[in-house]
Amino acid sequence: MVIIEKIKVNRNSADITVNGEIYKKANLEAVAKFKLKEGEISSEEYMEFYKESDKLNAKKYVFDVLARAPKTEKQCREKLYQKGYLKESVDYAIDTAKAYGYISDENFAKYYVDTRASATGNYRLKNELKMKGVSEDIIGETLAEREDETECAISVARKFIKGKDLSDEKTYERLMRRLVMRGFNYDDIKTAISKIKEESDN
Repeated sequence: MVIIEKIKVNRNSADITVNGEIYKKANLEAVAKFKLKEGEISSEEYMEFYKESDKLNAKKYVFDVLARAPKTEKQCREKLYQKGYLKESVDYAIDTAKAYGYISDENFAKYYVDTRASATGNYRLKNELKMKGVSEDIIGETLAEREDETECAISVARKFIKGKDLSDEKTYERLMRRLVMRGFNYDDIKTAISKIKEESDN
């Protein structure tokens, strides 16, 4: 048996004192579901309440995270585990968010590429998406749909070289590094620099 000594109801949660220890931010829906009150309760029933509270809090947390910005399944799992939620709660929160369509690695990949494609090459985009947990198949399909990468490299080069002298060796080297760091492949970098040189000469 455990003894619930005090239940302090806050605006969005409850602080529950159990056997001298305080369980902060207990889920109010779970408190109501288990009709929790001060006094004795079996260890089994309290543990069931705790698990339910943890699951509902995990769901609320991941929904709040996704409301701020899209995330991959891997990113959401990492954030939930960092917060200390139980594995069962993490699985429940992820499954619920996916069922609502709030987590979709396909949609995330499209969003990510759309917001960065104007200044980033496929090589870098691929590596960044892999680090965020997006599968190779989804990455391949998403990048195949993006606009001409060569034109993107040319645009980045134009912006960088504006007001600079491309004939200066240091400027040329800095432009090369910029395009490499942005994740463009060798052929696109070569084409972009040739185009910029041609425009500069004219």
